[in-house]
Amino acid sequence: MKKPLINSHVLACALIVLVTVGIYCNSLQGDFIWDDRGLITNNAEYLNDWKNLFAVFVKPFFGQTPYYRPLLTGSFIIDYQLWELNPFGYHYTNVLFHTANALLVYLFIYILFKHTYLALFTSLLFASHPVQTEAVAWISGRNDVLLTFFSLLTLILHLCWHEYKGLRRVLAYSVYLAAYACTLLTKESGLILPVLAILVDCFFTEGRRIQAKSYVGLLLISILYFFSRMRILDDIGLNLGGKDLFHTLIGVVVTYAYYFKMLLFPLSQTAVPSLTVSSTGNEFVLISSIFLIVFLLTPAVLCLKKFREVSFVIIWVFISLFPVCGIVPLSVPALEHRLYLACVCFSMLIPISVCKLQQLQSQTCQLAKIRKVLLCIIPVIVVVYSAKTIARNTIWHNEGFFWLYSVHDSPRSALARNNLGIVYSTEGAHEKAIREFKTALTFYDEKNLLTHGPKNSHHAKIYNNLGRSYYQLLHDSILDSHESVAPIADDILQCHDEEAYKLYTLSYACYQSALRFDPSSAEAHNNLGDLYYFMKQYQNAEKEYEAALKVSSEHPR
Repeated sequence: MKKPLINSHVLACALIVLVTVGIYCNSLQGDFIWDDRGLITNNAEYLNDWKNLFAVFVKPFFGQTPYYRPLLTGSFIIDYQLWELNPFGYHYTNVLFHTANALLVYLFIYILFKHTYLALFTSLLFASHPVQTEAVAWISGRNDVLLTFFSLLTLILHLCWHEYKGLRRVLAYSVYLAAYACTLLTKESGLILPVLAILVDCFFTEGRRIQAKSYVGLLLISILYFFSRMRILDDIGLNLGGKDLFHTLIGVVVTYAYYFKMLLFPLSQTAVPSLTVSSTGNEFVLISSIFLIVFLLTPAVLCLKKFREVSFVIIWVFISLFPVCGIVPLSVPALEHRLYLACVCFSMLIPISVCKLQQLQSQTCQLAKIRKVLLCIIPVIVVVYSAKTIARNTIWHNEGFFWLYSVHDSPRSALARNNLGIVYSTEGAHEKAIREFKTALTFYDEKNLLTHGPKNSHHAKIYNNLGRSYYQLLHDSILDSHESVAPIADDILQCHDEEAYKLYTLSYACYQSALRFDPSSAEAHNNLGDLYYFMKQYQNAEKEYEAALKVSSEHPR
Protein backbone atom coordinates (compact mmCIF):
# COMPACT_ATOMS: atom_id res chain seq x y z
CA MET A 1 0.00 0.00 0.00
CA LYS A 2 1.33 3.42 -0.95
CA LYS A 3 1.82 5.96 1.79
CA PRO A 4 -0.20 9.17 1.40
CA LEU A 5 1.76 12.01 -0.14
CA ILE A 6 0.77 14.33 2.70
CA ASN A 7 0.46 13.25 6.32
CA SER A 8 -3.11 13.43 7.67
CA HIS A 9 -1.91 15.50 10.65
CA VAL A 10 -0.38 18.08 8.31
CA LEU A 11 -3.67 18.36 6.41
CA ALA A 12 -5.64 18.64 9.64
CA CYS A 13 -3.37 21.37 11.01
CA ALA A 14 -3.46 23.27 7.73
CA LEU A 15 -7.26 23.21 7.79
CA ILE A 16 -7.32 24.39 11.40
CA VAL A 17 -5.00 27.32 10.63
CA LEU A 18 -6.99 28.24 7.51
CA VAL A 19 -10.34 28.21 9.30
CA THR A 20 -9.10 30.03 12.42
CA VAL A 21 -7.32 32.82 10.55
CA GLY A 22 -10.23 33.13 8.12
CA ILE A 23 -12.71 33.60 10.95
CA TYR A 24 -10.70 36.25 12.80
CA CYS A 25 -9.02 38.19 10.00
CA ASN A 26 -11.73 40.86 10.18
CA SER A 27 -10.90 41.45 13.87
CA LEU A 28 -7.50 42.87 12.85
CA GLN A 29 -9.12 46.21 12.02
CA GLY A 30 -10.43 46.70 15.54
CA ASP A 31 -9.51 49.66 17.76
CA PHE A 32 -8.52 49.88 21.44
CA ILE A 33 -11.72 49.36 23.46
CA TRP A 34 -12.77 49.46 27.12
CA ASP A 35 -9.93 48.10 29.32
CA ASP A 36 -7.50 48.40 26.39
CA ARG A 37 -7.18 52.11 27.16
CA GLY A 38 -6.35 51.57 30.82
CA LEU A 39 -3.91 48.76 30.05
CA ILE A 40 -2.26 50.07 26.87
CA THR A 41 -2.98 53.57 25.57
CA ASN A 42 -2.88 55.23 29.01
CA ASN A 43 0.36 53.40 29.81
CA ALA A 44 2.24 54.13 26.58
CA GLU A 45 5.21 55.62 28.42
CA TYR A 46 5.47 52.55 30.65
CA LEU A 47 5.17 50.10 27.74
CA ASN A 48 7.76 52.04 25.76
CA ASP A 49 10.51 51.26 28.29
CA TRP A 50 12.16 47.87 27.67
CA LYS A 51 13.36 47.81 31.30
CA ASN A 52 9.77 47.34 32.42
CA LEU A 53 9.77 43.95 30.70
CA PHE A 54 11.74 42.81 33.76
CA ALA A 55 10.33 45.29 36.30
CA VAL A 56 6.80 43.99 35.76
CA PHE A 57 7.79 40.75 37.52
CA VAL A 58 8.69 42.55 40.76
CA LYS A 59 6.40 45.62 40.82
CA PRO A 60 2.57 45.67 40.69
CA PHE A 61 1.20 47.00 37.41
CA PHE A 62 -2.54 47.05 38.21
CA GLY A 63 -2.46 49.58 41.05
CA GLN A 64 -4.65 48.53 43.98
CA THR A 65 -6.31 45.75 41.99
CA PRO A 66 -5.02 42.42 43.38
CA TYR A 67 -3.76 41.10 40.03
CA TYR A 68 -0.28 39.74 39.42
CA ARG A 69 -0.07 39.05 35.67
CA PRO A 70 3.45 39.93 34.49
CA LEU A 71 3.32 37.81 31.31
CA LEU A 72 0.17 39.57 30.13
CA THR A 73 1.75 42.97 30.70
CA GLY A 74 5.03 41.73 29.20
CA SER A 75 3.18 40.73 26.01
CA PHE A 76 1.82 44.29 25.75
CA ILE A 77 5.34 45.70 26.21
CA ILE A 78 6.63 43.54 23.35
CA ASP A 79 3.68 44.54 21.18
CA TYR A 80 4.35 48.20 21.90
CA GLN A 81 8.00 47.84 20.89
CA LEU A 82 6.87 46.36 17.58
CA TRP A 83 3.71 48.33 16.85
CA GLU A 84 3.62 51.27 19.28
CA LEU A 85 -0.07 52.29 19.47
CA ASN A 86 -1.21 50.63 16.25
CA PRO A 87 -4.02 48.29 17.39
CA PHE A 88 -3.50 46.05 14.34
CA GLY A 89 -0.39 44.51 15.89
CA TYR A 90 -2.09 43.76 19.20
CA HIS A 91 -5.00 42.08 17.40
CA TYR A 92 -2.52 40.16 15.27
CA THR A 93 -0.91 38.74 18.41
CA ASN A 94 -4.31 37.64 19.74
CA VAL A 95 -5.18 35.86 16.49
CA LEU A 96 -1.74 34.24 16.42
CA PHE A 97 -2.15 32.80 19.92
CA HIS A 98 -5.74 31.70 19.22
CA THR A 99 -4.50 29.81 16.16
CA ALA A 100 -1.73 28.22 18.24
CA ASN A 101 -4.33 27.20 20.83
CA ALA A 102 -6.50 25.55 18.18
CA LEU A 103 -3.47 23.49 17.12
CA LEU A 104 -2.69 22.61 20.75
CA VAL A 105 -6.30 21.50 21.24
CA TYR A 106 -5.87 19.17 18.26
CA LEU A 107 -2.68 17.74 19.76
CA PHE A 108 -4.15 17.42 23.27
CA ILE A 109 -7.28 15.57 22.12
CA TYR A 110 -5.26 13.35 19.80
CA ILE A 111 -2.93 12.32 22.65
CA LEU A 112 -5.95 11.44 24.78
CA PHE A 113 -7.90 9.47 22.16
CA LYS A 114 -5.51 8.70 19.28
CA HIS A 115 -8.34 9.66 16.91
CA THR A 116 -7.56 12.15 14.13
CA TYR A 117 -11.12 13.12 13.20
CA LEU A 118 -12.15 13.57 16.82
CA ALA A 119 -9.18 15.87 17.41
CA LEU A 120 -9.83 17.78 14.18
CA PHE A 121 -13.54 18.42 14.77
CA THR A 122 -12.94 19.36 18.40
CA SER A 123 -10.29 21.86 17.34
CA LEU A 124 -12.51 23.39 14.65
CA LEU A 125 -15.43 23.75 17.06
CA PHE A 126 -13.10 25.34 19.62
CA ALA A 127 -11.66 27.77 17.07
CA SER A 128 -15.04 28.84 15.69
CA HIS A 129 -17.26 28.93 18.81
CA PRO A 130 -18.82 32.42 19.04
CA VAL A 131 -18.05 32.82 22.77
CA GLN A 132 -14.36 32.98 21.84
CA THR A 133 -14.88 36.33 20.11
CA GLU A 134 -14.43 38.38 23.26
CA ALA A 135 -11.14 36.66 24.13
CA VAL A 136 -9.69 37.07 20.63
CA ALA A 137 -11.24 40.21 19.09
CA TRP A 138 -10.83 42.20 22.32
CA ILE A 139 -7.16 42.94 23.02
CA SER A 140 -7.62 42.82 26.82
CA GLY A 141 -9.19 39.36 26.49
CA ARG A 142 -5.68 38.08 25.80
CA ASN A 143 -5.19 36.99 29.42
CA ASP A 144 -7.47 33.97 28.85
CA VAL A 145 -5.90 33.20 25.47
CA LEU A 146 -2.43 33.15 27.04
CA LEU A 147 -3.73 31.24 30.05
CA THR A 148 -5.10 28.50 27.80
CA PHE A 149 -1.94 28.42 25.67
CA PHE A 150 0.27 27.67 28.68
CA SER A 151 -2.37 25.40 30.25
CA LEU A 152 -2.58 23.19 27.17
CA LEU A 153 1.19 23.11 26.88
CA THR A 154 1.40 22.05 30.53
CA LEU A 155 -1.22 19.30 30.17
CA ILE A 156 0.35 17.93 26.97
CA LEU A 157 3.75 17.73 28.68
CA HIS A 158 2.07 16.26 31.76
CA LEU A 159 0.98 13.37 29.57
CA CYS A 160 4.24 12.99 27.64
CA TRP A 161 7.35 14.11 29.54
CA HIS A 162 7.97 10.74 31.24
CA GLU A 163 8.08 8.94 27.87
CA TYR A 164 11.44 10.53 27.07
CA LYS A 165 14.80 9.17 28.22
CA GLY A 166 17.94 10.76 29.61
CA LEU A 167 18.59 14.42 28.90
CA ARG A 168 15.41 14.78 26.82
CA ARG A 169 13.37 13.63 29.81
CA VAL A 170 14.99 16.24 32.06
CA LEU A 171 14.43 18.91 29.42
CA ALA A 172 10.78 17.92 28.91
CA TYR A 173 10.14 17.95 32.67
CA SER A 174 11.78 21.37 32.99
CA VAL A 175 9.64 22.79 30.18
CA TYR A 176 6.58 21.21 31.83
CA LEU A 177 7.23 23.06 35.09
CA ALA A 178 8.13 26.27 33.24
CA ALA A 179 4.85 26.10 31.30
CA TYR A 180 2.90 25.78 34.54
CA ALA A 181 4.80 28.72 36.02
CA CYS A 182 3.92 30.77 32.94
CA THR A 183 0.26 29.81 33.41
CA LEU A 184 0.30 31.26 36.92
CA LEU A 185 2.14 34.38 35.79
CA THR A 186 -0.53 34.99 33.17
CA LYS A 187 -3.65 34.77 35.32
CA GLU A 188 -4.55 33.63 38.83
CA SER A 189 -7.04 31.09 37.42
CA GLY A 190 -4.05 28.94 36.47
CA LEU A 191 -4.09 27.56 40.02
CA ILE A 192 -6.84 25.11 38.98
CA LEU A 193 -4.50 23.48 36.44
CA PRO A 194 -3.26 20.76 38.85
CA VAL A 195 -6.93 19.83 39.43
CA LEU A 196 -7.44 19.55 35.66
CA ALA A 197 -4.30 17.37 35.49
CA ILE A 198 -5.79 15.10 38.17
CA LEU A 199 -9.04 14.97 36.17
CA VAL A 200 -7.16 13.94 33.04
CA ASP A 201 -5.27 11.24 34.96
CA CYS A 202 -8.47 9.91 36.53
CA PHE A 203 -10.19 9.48 33.17
CA PHE A 204 -7.25 8.56 30.93
CA THR A 205 -4.79 6.46 32.94
CA GLU A 206 -5.30 3.10 31.26
CA GLY A 207 -1.89 1.59 30.48
CA ARG A 208 -0.05 4.57 31.91
CA ARG A 209 1.47 5.01 35.34
CA ILE A 210 0.81 8.31 37.08
CA GLN A 211 4.07 10.12 37.78
CA ALA A 212 4.32 11.46 41.35
CA LYS A 213 7.08 13.82 40.17
CA SER A 214 4.53 15.68 38.07
CA TYR A 215 2.42 16.70 41.06
CA VAL A 216 5.40 17.34 43.33
CA GLY A 217 6.72 19.80 40.74
CA LEU A 218 3.32 21.50 40.35
CA LEU A 219 3.00 21.80 44.12
CA LEU A 220 6.43 23.38 44.53
CA ILE A 221 5.77 25.87 41.71
CA SER A 222 2.40 26.77 43.30
CA ILE A 223 3.99 27.40 46.70
CA LEU A 224 6.73 29.52 45.15
CA TYR A 225 4.07 31.49 43.24
CA PHE A 226 2.05 32.14 46.40
CA PHE A 227 5.03 33.49 48.33
CA SER A 228 6.22 35.61 45.40
CA ARG A 229 2.76 37.03 44.81
CA MET A 230 2.25 37.90 48.47
CA ARG A 231 5.62 39.63 48.67
CA ILE A 232 5.17 41.63 45.44
CA LEU A 233 1.54 42.70 46.01
CA ASP A 234 2.28 43.30 49.70
CA ASP A 235 -0.87 44.75 51.31
CA ILE A 236 -2.98 44.66 48.14
CA GLY A 237 -5.68 42.16 49.07
CA LEU A 238 -8.89 40.77 47.67
CA ASN A 239 -12.13 42.58 48.34
CA LEU A 240 -14.48 39.80 49.44
CA GLY A 241 -17.53 41.96 48.90
CA GLY A 242 -19.11 41.50 52.35
CA LYS A 243 -21.70 38.95 51.21
CA ASP A 244 -22.62 35.95 53.33
CA LEU A 245 -22.07 32.38 52.18
CA PHE A 246 -25.69 31.79 51.17
CA HIS A 247 -25.85 34.82 48.88
CA THR A 248 -22.42 33.97 47.45
CA LEU A 249 -23.63 30.45 46.57
CA ILE A 250 -26.71 31.89 44.88
CA GLY A 251 -24.44 34.04 42.73
CA VAL A 252 -22.26 31.03 41.92
CA VAL A 253 -25.25 28.95 40.75
CA VAL A 254 -26.60 31.74 38.53
CA THR A 255 -23.17 32.47 37.04
CA TYR A 256 -22.51 28.80 36.28
CA ALA A 257 -25.92 28.49 34.64
CA TYR A 258 -25.25 31.54 32.48
CA TYR A 259 -21.89 30.18 31.33
CA PHE A 260 -23.31 26.76 30.45
CA LYS A 261 -26.15 28.42 28.58
CA MET A 262 -23.68 30.42 26.50
CA LEU A 263 -21.62 27.31 25.71
CA LEU A 264 -24.67 25.30 24.68
CA PHE A 265 -26.66 28.06 22.96
CA PRO A 266 -24.50 31.10 22.05
CA LEU A 267 -27.45 33.10 20.79
CA SER A 268 -28.05 36.17 22.97
CA GLN A 269 -24.44 37.25 23.35
CA THR A 270 -23.49 40.47 25.07
CA ALA A 271 -20.25 41.95 26.36
CA VAL A 272 -21.94 43.06 29.60
CA PRO A 273 -24.59 40.51 30.61
CA SER A 274 -27.19 41.75 33.10
CA LEU A 275 -27.20 38.93 35.64
CA THR A 276 -29.66 39.99 38.30
CA VAL A 277 -30.72 38.02 41.36
CA SER A 278 -32.30 40.38 43.87
CA SER A 279 -32.40 39.64 47.58
CA THR A 280 -36.03 40.78 47.53
CA GLY A 281 -37.42 38.57 44.80
CA ASN A 282 -37.00 37.41 41.20
CA GLU A 283 -36.76 33.72 42.14
CA PHE A 284 -37.33 32.60 38.55
CA VAL A 285 -33.71 33.24 37.55
CA LEU A 286 -32.43 31.28 40.53
CA ILE A 287 -34.85 28.35 40.08
CA SER A 288 -34.13 28.04 36.35
CA SER A 289 -30.38 28.20 37.08
CA ILE A 290 -30.63 25.42 39.66
CA PHE A 291 -32.63 23.32 37.21
CA LEU A 292 -29.99 23.74 34.50
CA ILE A 293 -27.14 22.84 36.87
CA VAL A 294 -28.98 19.69 38.06
CA PHE A 295 -29.79 18.83 34.44
CA LEU A 296 -26.05 18.94 33.62
CA LEU A 297 -24.82 17.17 36.74
CA THR A 298 -27.19 14.24 36.25
CA PRO A 299 -25.57 12.93 33.02
CA ALA A 300 -22.14 13.62 34.54
CA VAL A 301 -22.97 11.06 37.24
CA LEU A 302 -24.95 8.60 35.10
CA CYS A 303 -22.33 8.44 32.35
CA LEU A 304 -19.36 7.76 34.64
CA LYS A 305 -19.23 4.05 33.77
CA LYS A 306 -20.24 3.57 30.13
CA PHE A 307 -19.90 7.07 28.68
CA ARG A 308 -17.10 8.53 30.78
CA GLU A 309 -16.07 11.10 28.21
CA VAL A 310 -19.34 13.04 28.70
CA SER A 311 -18.68 13.12 32.45
CA PHE A 312 -15.14 14.29 31.74
CA VAL A 313 -16.37 17.20 29.59
CA ILE A 314 -18.93 18.41 32.14
CA ILE A 315 -16.51 18.15 35.07
CA TRP A 316 -13.80 19.93 33.02
CA VAL A 317 -16.15 22.87 32.42
CA PHE A 318 -17.12 23.06 36.09
CA ILE A 319 -13.50 23.02 37.27
CA SER A 320 -12.17 25.49 34.68
CA LEU A 321 -14.93 27.98 35.52
CA PHE A 322 -14.59 27.65 39.29
CA PRO A 323 -12.19 30.63 39.77
CA VAL A 324 -14.54 32.94 37.81
CA CYS A 325 -17.92 31.64 38.97
CA GLY A 326 -18.29 34.28 41.69
CA ILE A 327 -16.77 32.33 44.58
CA VAL A 328 -14.17 35.12 44.54
CA PRO A 329 -15.89 38.51 43.95
CA LEU A 330 -15.39 40.05 40.51
CA SER A 331 -16.31 43.60 39.51
CA VAL A 332 -18.18 42.26 36.46
CA PRO A 333 -19.91 38.97 37.44
CA ALA A 334 -19.75 37.29 34.02
CA LEU A 335 -17.73 37.88 30.85
CA GLU A 336 -17.59 35.60 27.82
CA HIS A 337 -13.78 35.57 27.54
CA ARG A 338 -13.67 33.65 30.84
CA LEU A 339 -15.19 30.67 28.97
CA TYR A 340 -12.10 30.26 26.79
CA LEU A 341 -10.41 27.45 28.76
CA ALA A 342 -13.72 25.71 29.46
CA CYS A 343 -14.41 25.61 25.73
CA VAL A 344 -11.36 23.37 25.10
CA CYS A 345 -13.05 20.15 26.18
CA PHE A 346 -16.64 21.32 25.81
CA SER A 347 -15.95 21.44 22.06
CA MET A 348 -15.46 17.66 21.94
CA LEU A 349 -18.97 16.89 23.25
CA ILE A 350 -20.58 16.22 19.85
CA PRO A 351 -17.50 14.66 18.17
CA ILE A 352 -17.02 12.23 21.07
CA SER A 353 -20.71 11.28 20.89
CA VAL A 354 -20.21 10.31 17.24
CA CYS A 355 -17.14 8.22 18.13
CA LYS A 356 -18.89 6.43 20.98
CA LEU A 357 -21.88 5.55 18.81
CA GLN A 358 -19.49 4.18 16.21
CA GLN A 359 -17.78 1.98 18.82
CA LEU A 360 -20.99 0.38 20.08
CA GLN A 361 -20.96 -3.33 19.24
CA SER A 362 -24.72 -3.65 18.93
CA GLN A 363 -25.09 -1.33 15.96
CA THR A 364 -28.82 -1.03 15.35
CA CYS A 365 -30.11 0.71 12.26
CA GLN A 366 -31.44 3.55 14.40
CA LEU A 367 -28.09 4.13 16.13
CA ALA A 368 -26.30 4.11 12.79
CA LYS A 369 -28.66 6.80 11.51
CA ILE A 370 -28.12 8.91 14.62
CA ARG A 371 -24.35 8.64 14.17
CA LYS A 372 -24.56 9.70 10.52
CA VAL A 373 -26.80 12.66 11.39
CA LEU A 374 -24.39 13.83 14.10
CA LEU A 375 -21.46 13.39 11.74
CA CYS A 376 -23.17 15.61 9.18
CA ILE A 377 -24.19 18.14 11.80
CA ILE A 378 -20.62 18.89 12.97
CA PRO A 379 -19.47 20.64 9.74
CA VAL A 380 -22.76 22.54 9.68
CA ILE A 381 -22.20 23.72 13.26
CA VAL A 382 -18.66 24.82 12.38
CA VAL A 383 -20.01 26.86 9.46
CA VAL A 384 -22.78 28.42 11.56
CA TYR A 385 -20.37 29.16 14.41
CA SER A 386 -17.90 30.71 11.97
CA ALA A 387 -20.51 32.97 10.40
CA LYS A 388 -21.74 34.15 13.80
CA THR A 389 -18.19 34.73 15.04
CA ILE A 390 -17.25 36.76 11.96
CA ALA A 391 -20.33 38.92 12.48
CA ARG A 392 -19.64 39.23 16.21
CA ASN A 393 -16.06 40.42 15.58
CA THR A 394 -17.39 43.62 14.02
CA ILE A 395 -18.75 45.03 17.31
CA TRP A 396 -15.17 45.37 18.57
CA HIS A 397 -14.14 47.74 15.76
CA ASN A 398 -14.49 51.00 17.72
CA GLU A 399 -15.49 52.22 21.17
CA GLY A 400 -18.66 54.06 20.21
CA PHE A 401 -20.17 51.22 18.18
CA PHE A 402 -19.15 48.70 20.85
CA TRP A 403 -21.02 50.42 23.68
CA LEU A 404 -23.97 51.31 21.47
CA TYR A 405 -24.25 47.63 20.53
CA SER A 406 -23.78 46.59 24.17
CA VAL A 407 -26.66 48.84 25.24
CA HIS A 408 -28.74 47.28 22.47
CA ASP A 409 -27.88 43.78 23.73
CA SER A 410 -28.17 44.64 27.46
CA PRO A 411 -30.45 47.70 27.74
CA ARG A 412 -30.65 47.33 31.53
CA SER A 413 -26.88 47.24 32.06
CA ALA A 414 -25.75 50.21 34.14
CA LEU A 415 -22.15 49.52 33.09
CA ALA A 416 -22.98 49.70 29.38
CA ARG A 417 -25.08 52.84 29.85
CA ASN A 418 -22.35 54.56 31.87
CA ASN A 419 -19.62 53.74 29.34
CA LEU A 420 -21.79 54.82 26.40
CA GLY A 421 -22.28 58.09 28.27
CA ILE A 422 -18.50 58.46 28.57
CA VAL A 423 -18.17 57.95 24.79
CA TYR A 424 -20.82 60.62 24.13
CA SER A 425 -19.12 62.99 26.56
CA THR A 426 -15.76 62.49 24.86
CA GLU A 427 -17.39 63.30 21.52
CA GLY A 428 -18.93 66.48 22.96
CA ALA A 429 -22.49 65.12 22.87
CA HIS A 430 -23.11 66.06 26.50
CA GLU A 431 -26.92 65.98 26.31
CA LYS A 432 -26.80 62.35 25.14
CA ALA A 433 -24.19 61.57 27.78
CA ILE A 434 -26.41 62.99 30.55
CA ARG A 435 -29.32 60.87 29.34
CA GLU A 436 -27.21 57.70 29.52
CA PHE A 437 -25.77 58.52 32.96
CA LYS A 438 -29.27 59.14 34.35
CA THR A 439 -30.48 55.88 32.87
CA ALA A 440 -27.51 54.05 34.37
CA LEU A 441 -28.44 55.34 37.82
CA THR A 442 -31.98 54.01 37.47
CA PHE A 443 -30.77 50.56 36.37
CA TYR A 444 -28.06 50.03 38.98
CA ASP A 445 -29.51 47.75 41.66
CA GLU A 446 -27.83 47.77 45.07
CA LYS A 447 -29.79 44.65 46.06
CA ASN A 448 -28.45 42.59 43.18
CA LEU A 449 -26.61 39.68 44.79
CA LEU A 450 -24.22 39.44 41.83
CA THR A 451 -22.94 43.01 42.20
CA HIS A 452 -19.44 43.12 43.66
CA GLY A 453 -16.95 45.86 44.33
CA PRO A 454 -16.50 48.57 46.95
CA LYS A 455 -19.78 49.66 48.47
CA ASN A 456 -21.46 52.50 46.55
CA SER A 457 -18.47 52.92 44.20
CA HIS A 458 -20.68 52.28 41.16
CA HIS A 459 -23.04 55.11 42.07
CA ALA A 460 -20.10 57.40 42.82
CA LYS A 461 -18.55 56.86 39.37
CA ILE A 462 -21.80 57.51 37.54
CA TYR A 463 -22.58 60.65 39.56
CA ASN A 464 -19.04 61.89 38.93
CA ASN A 465 -19.46 61.38 35.18
CA LEU A 466 -22.86 63.06 35.26
CA GLY A 467 -21.43 66.05 37.14
CA ARG A 468 -18.61 66.32 34.60
CA SER A 469 -21.10 66.45 31.71
CA TYR A 470 -23.10 69.21 33.42
CA TYR A 471 -19.82 71.07 33.97
CA GLN A 472 -18.89 70.77 30.30
CA LEU A 473 -22.28 72.18 29.29
CA LEU A 474 -21.77 75.04 31.75
CA HIS A 475 -18.25 75.67 30.44
CA ASP A 476 -19.40 75.65 26.79
CA SER A 477 -22.46 77.82 27.38
CA ILE A 478 -20.46 80.55 29.14
CA LEU A 479 -17.67 80.57 26.58
CA ASP A 480 -20.22 80.68 23.76
CA SER A 481 -21.79 83.80 25.27
CA HIS A 482 -18.45 85.58 25.77
CA GLU A 483 -15.48 86.07 23.51
CA SER A 484 -12.97 85.39 26.28
CA VAL A 485 -11.72 81.88 26.98
CA ALA A 486 -10.95 82.63 30.67
CA PRO A 487 -13.44 82.40 33.57
CA ILE A 488 -15.78 85.26 32.91
CA ALA A 489 -17.29 87.02 35.91
CA ASP A 490 -15.89 87.55 39.38
CA ASP A 491 -19.03 85.91 40.71
CA ILE A 492 -21.05 84.33 37.96
CA LEU A 493 -23.74 83.28 40.42
CA GLN A 494 -24.69 86.94 40.72
CA CYS A 495 -25.34 87.13 36.98
CA HIS A 496 -28.80 86.76 35.56
CA ASP A 497 -27.90 83.69 33.51
CA GLU A 498 -30.47 81.22 34.87
CA GLU A 499 -29.30 78.40 32.59
CA ALA A 500 -25.70 78.73 33.78
CA TYR A 501 -26.81 78.81 37.39
CA LYS A 502 -28.93 75.68 36.85
CA LEU A 503 -26.03 73.80 35.26
CA TYR A 504 -23.71 74.87 38.07
CA THR A 505 -26.21 73.64 40.67
CA LEU A 506 -26.69 70.30 38.91
CA SER A 507 -22.96 69.73 38.49
CA TYR A 508 -22.29 70.66 42.13
CA ALA A 509 -25.07 68.35 43.35
CA CYS A 510 -23.71 65.41 41.32
CA TYR A 511 -20.18 65.83 42.67
CA GLN A 512 -21.54 66.02 46.21
CA SER A 513 -23.53 62.83 45.60
CA ALA A 514 -20.42 61.11 44.23
CA LEU A 515 -18.44 62.07 47.34
CA ARG A 516 -21.28 61.01 49.61
CA PHE A 517 -21.24 57.53 48.05
CA ASP A 518 -17.43 57.33 47.88
CA PRO A 519 -15.50 59.92 49.96
CA SER A 520 -12.21 58.39 48.69
CA SER A 521 -12.93 59.40 45.07
CA ALA A 522 -9.97 61.60 44.16
CA GLU A 523 -11.47 62.18 40.72
CA ALA A 524 -14.69 63.62 42.18
CA HIS A 525 -12.69 65.94 44.47
CA ASN A 526 -10.57 67.07 41.51
CA ASN A 527 -13.60 67.65 39.26
CA LEU A 528 -15.36 69.63 41.98
CA GLY A 529 -12.17 71.69 42.27
CA ASP A 530 -12.35 72.37 38.50
CA LEU A 531 -15.94 73.54 38.92
CA TYR A 532 -15.00 75.92 41.75
CA TYR A 533 -11.99 77.22 39.83
CA PHE A 534 -14.04 77.94 36.73
CA MET A 535 -16.50 79.86 38.90
CA LYS A 536 -13.55 81.83 40.39
CA GLN A 537 -14.15 80.33 43.85
CA TYR A 538 -10.44 79.81 44.29
CA GLN A 539 -10.37 79.00 48.00
CA ASN A 540 -12.94 76.22 47.60
CA ALA A 541 -11.08 74.97 44.53
CA GLU A 542 -7.82 74.82 46.48
CA LYS A 543 -9.46 72.80 49.27
CA GLU A 544 -10.82 70.25 46.78
CA TYR A 545 -7.49 69.90 44.98
CA GLU A 546 -5.76 69.32 48.30
CA ALA A 547 -8.40 66.74 49.23
CA ALA A 548 -7.82 64.98 45.89
CA LEU A 549 -4.06 64.83 46.53
CA LYS A 550 -4.61 63.54 50.06
CA VAL A 551 -7.03 60.84 48.95
CA SER A 552 -4.71 59.81 46.11
CA SER A 553 -1.83 59.31 48.52
CA GLU A 554 -3.96 57.39 51.04
CA HIS A 555 -5.88 55.32 48.49
CA PRO A 556 -3.69 54.82 45.39
CA ARG A 557 -5.57 53.22 42.49
